[in-house]
Amino acid sequence: MPAKIKYGCIFCKVGCEDRLIQEIKRAFEHMDVVSPKKKRKRRKGGIVKEEETCLFPGYIFISTQDERPDLYKILQNDYAY
Repeated sequence: MPAKIKYGCIFCKVGCEDRLIQEIKRAFEHMDVVSPKKKRKRRKGGIVKEEETCLFPGYIFISTQDERPDLYKILQNDYAY
């Protein structure tokens, strides 16, 4: 019987999503962690720049096959509320 995949969402400080994803991936290599991003064009001073922004600022999404109670130790640092 295949293991069930568990999904979750973590609320963190806005702007810290990428750093928190790196911390989680470094500690748990088998865990899929994402923060969806979108590319948009922004005009400033007549110059058009393409930038990448978070689709859901302050949230990261996790999928894993097992529960990780030690994940909460990582979340207790400065990144999460």
